[in-house]
Formats: sequence, structure tokens, C-alpha cells
Amino acid sequence: MATLFGYSDPATQAWMILDAVRTDAYAEAIAATVGPDDVVLDIGSGSGVLALLAAKAGAKKVYALEMGSAKHLLRAHVQENGWADVIEIVEGNLRDAPPMDPKPTVILAEMLGHFAPQERMHALYAIARDRLAAPGARMIPGRYRLSFGLAHLESLQADVDRLHDVHGVRFGYLTDRLLARPTLTRVSADAMVSGEAGTEWVACDGPRPTTYEVSVPVVRSAPVNAIVVSWEAELAPGVMLGTRPGDPVTHWVQLVLPLHPALEVHEGERAQIVFNPRILTDRGSYAWRLRVGDRDVGGDAMNSMVGGNDLATVAARMGLTLKQPERFDATVDLEAWRAALAEGVEGVTISDLAQRVLDAQPGRFASLDDARQCAMGLLRAAEAL
Repeated sequence: MATLFGYSDPATQAWMILDAVRTDAYAEAIAATVGPDDVVLDIGSGSGVLALLAAKAGAKKVYALEMGSAKHLLRAHVQENGWADVIEIVEGNLRDAPPMDPKPTVILAEMLGHFAPQERMHALYAIARDRLAAPGARMIPGRYRLSFGLAHLESLQADVDRLHDVHGVRFGYLTDRLLARPTLTRVSADAMVSGEAGTEWVACDGPRPTTYEVSVPVVRSAPVNAIVVSWEAELAPGVMLGTRPGDPVTHWVQLVLPLHPALEVHEGERAQIVFNPRILTDRGSYAWRLRVGDRDVGGDAMNSMVGGNDLATVAARMGLTLKQPERFDATVDLEAWRAALAEGVEGVTISDLAQRVLDAQPGRFASLDDARQCAMGLLRAAEAL
């Protein structure tokens, strides 16, 4: 089912509801958690599917919070199913939501995404817990963990080979840029070259990790061209939902971090994977590295995002007043970045720009990584204008 216009698109909402693995798991978790004395807060209600399931499970009150343009779907479905006396639609941002009486005893949301802690999940759960919910409110999901493994993806290699010879024409520069970007694809268990290693469990309302590091065993010799990232979430005690290769297929599929060039690994070796998502909601900010013995390879999506005319356009737009994106926390100094951009942008990466700022004003950011995060925030803000 094609989707065109983000979460407000009816096709997008239908696509998610028709993911039976996702919807059935949430229905089971809600039925196991919500009782007749519960008040439920559904954050980002969208089509209203989770709010409606909570009402059906017997909640005495459901607050369906929605700030996007999917509100028309939510209102229609509440009326269609006859739950207007139970479900109260709250329009707007969670930060600005008025006090709720009675207070929610269950906080419900589906903000997992292709990479589990998506859509500012940690911050939003904490805001709901601290501002709106009753003490001891339960959360669906309550916790999650990531899983990492190595794969040889023949489809990825086939794409690379094709771009190197399109009727005798090479597209090496384009290929290098694409191979520095994460992608989303369905990975079969047969494609895995290593066992998988999971992180520690992370509470959805707790602090979010900034770096993940695991060690995985190589189970067969092969050229590894991808790190595969998946997740497992505990929606309720005994109710799990996951996206690992071999799990029932969901619309999330798997997050793939390309490795270029491919790294030859051998059965019995151990591989170290380091993953730094930087800005959780933006795959364009991810960095990753694989180490096996004294061999290593990795990628940094920040270096694939922009260059040449794209940066020139952004430079012009930075003459406007930019509103700092909520998802971006570093201090923004537009003048420093305007000066860096003014030096010329042909073939320049975000890391190049960050280094210019550090060289010119070394005390402005703590590290090159901090400067790159600032650049990403500015570029995203400029693109949104």
C-alpha cells in the first residue's frame, strides 16, 4: 500500500493497522494491562486504533492526544465505534496539554519506529509521567532493547555492481554516498553471518543511551557488507514485539548499516560493533563501526547527506532566522556556520564544515561530533523552512 503524505495520510495509517503482528501484539498488551478502573493516555493517537482498543478493554476514560493532521481520522473513528463518551480527544502538543482529571494510570504509545527509540519516545514518556500521569502509571511499552548482527546482503552487492556498470557508465561517487547511508530492508535469517547480540533493557521513560557497543560471534565465513539493527520491546509482562531477522515480518523490517568495502570475516572470530545514533529521529545522523581483530570498517551518514549545490542552497537559507528543532539539543551559533559555509561548499561534507568551525573557534564545541550534530540540526531546520 503506497504512502505519500506521512502520518496524516490515510494510506499510512491503514498500512500500520494492517500490520497484524504489530496490531495484534498491542491488542494483547492492552487487554492484559487495562481494567475498568484505569485511565489511559494515548500519545500520538493517529487513527485512534490504540485508544479504541483501550476503550474496548474496559478503560473508564481514554485521553487520545494528537497534534498532527490525522485528527480527522481519530474523530471519525471514535464516532464510528460509539466511544465518544469514553474517549476524549486532546489536540496539541504533549508539553502544552492541560492537566488531566482523572489522571492517567496507563501511558500508551506506539513510537517504536524502524529504530526502536523513535519520535522522541524517551522525552515524551518522561513528560507524560511527570506532568500528567498518576504516580506509578504503567507504560505500554515499558522497555526495549536493540539487537545487532552481521550480514552478507546479496541485494546490496547487486545494487553496487549495477551502479558500477550501467550500460558501460560508472556511478562511483553516487555509490559511495549511498553506502554511507542507513537503509531499511527485510533481512532474512539466512543472510546473517553472525549471531546476534542484544543490549541491556532500556526503560522507555528513562535516559536514552547515546552509544551502543556489542560483541557478536561470526558463525560462517563470508564478506560482511552490512550491520543489521533490530529491536525487541516488552509491551506488557509476557507480551513481546520484535523485528529481528527470523521474527514474524512487520512493516518496520530491519535497519541496515552498510559496510563499504565489505569486510571478510571467518567462522569463530568475534566482531565488535559500535553504533552512535546521535540524533535518534534522524537516520542521517547515525555513525557505526565494525572491528574484527585489527581490521575495521564503518560509516558516517553525516558525510553522505549534502555537498556542492545542496550546501550552497542551505547556505543561502541560513540567512533566514531558523527556529531550533526540538529534537536538537546543542547550542546553535548561526554566525559560525554561515562563516564556514561562506568559504565554499563544492564537494564539502558536514565533517569538513564542522572542522572549519572547530579550527576557527575551538572553544565553541567540545568535539568534532558535537559540531557535526549542530550542523545536522541547522541543515534540517533549513530544509524545513
